[in-house]
Amino acid sequence: MCGFIGYTSFLNKDKIFYKDKFEIYHNRMNHRGPDFQKKIEITNSKKKFTLGFSRLSIQDSSTKANKIFSNQNYCLLFNGELYNKDFLVKKYFSNKSFETTTDTEILFELLINFGISKLNEIEGIFSFVFIDIQKNLLYLTRDYTGTKPLFYSILEGEIFFSSEAWFLYSISQKELDYDSVNFYLKFGYPQTNKTLINNVLKAEPNKTIIYNLNSQKIESFRIIKDLGFSQKKELSEIHPSTLNIKISKIVEKNLVGFKKIGTFLSGGIDSSIISLETRKINPDIEAYTSIYKGYENSDEDYKTTVKLCKDYNIKLNIYDIDFKTSSFDEFLKAANFFDEPIANLNFYSSFVQSKMAKQNGVSVILTGDGADEIFGGYRKYLTYNIYEKLKYLFFLNS
Repeated sequence: MCGFIGYTSFLNKDKIFYKDKFEIYHNRMNHRGPDFQKKIEITNSKKKFTLGFSRLSIQDSSTKANKIFSNQNYCLLFNGELYNKDFLVKKYFSNKSFETTTDTEILFELLINFGISKLNEIEGIFSFVFIDIQKNLLYLTRDYTGTKPLFYSILEGEIFFSSEAWFLYSISQKELDYDSVNFYLKFGYPQTNKTLINNVLKAEPNKTIIYNLNSQKIESFRIIKDLGFSQKKELSEIHPSTLNIKISKIVEKNLVGFKKIGTFLSGGIDSSIISLETRKINPDIEAYTSIYKGYENSDEDYKTTVKLCKDYNIKLNIYDIDFKTSSFDEFLKAANFFDEPIANLNFYSSFVQSKMAKQNGVSVILTGDGADEIFGGYRKYLTYNIYEKLKYLFFLNS
């Protein structure tokens, strides 16, 4: 996890208010990138670009990788991981020598040479801001699933952006967007392109936004035109061996970098498969889970987690959550990290497990999201399956 922050202004017209807010929230973003922090100012004949970056080193831990990639014409602020960077180098830069082994440098060269035309070839999770300094163009891009955050606002023709929304909230009029509030209260999550505050927006997943500072026009383009979600397939059409190979390859691609790697293990289908596949590649893998005090013997997912780790010799780190003896200070601290409200209380489990992993020197965590839905991994799906078969019996239909 890295973080970036920045805004544009006319030369000699940089408002102190914006500058002060930038300083506050750039410093606050240190938790996203404890390995390196830097801020720079870039100017051309008309504009000044005030930029900040916080780095968590994963793929290249050397000091030469601690930099903001920029030259006289271009600048890149990047948060994410490219899983197929070796493929991209082999295809487009086989005769080029690179200064670092970071995926950021690969992406920088890709954007300089091809613009956004090759983004559909990237595999990974990412958000980035790419600046064409001479043409006064900013490209704001977010990955296909929206894993990495990117917030922005346009005020008086200037653009402000950040990996965290608080910088944008602080310079806004702090007016509620009631349509967004209504949406959140109905569905339990915010809209994909809005926050609850007017004019604080999110780059949408699978899109690149191009903002022209000269004309003050904004355009957006889909990275991949067809993600394949419209193709309806029965799981029975997919052979198990094909599925196994796909899952193994995906897990292997995610094991990038030189850091110690762990997994979050909840007892569900997705996290269990990921943990077992990771163990095949890295036998020293450690798993992390949490349990609310008093539910150790009744929580079936927890018991599944403990048994799986015992059967497959995976070291399991357990965080006991006990609200009877502890205060809510840590709970409130966890909630304070969110840019937007969240209706799923599982965030606290993730928070305490992340804290425990960090104390153990783990910087990279693999976890699952969505496979339980795809494969019917929750017990409620079994209940529903029984209901579907018995619903015609009128005395069971409630």
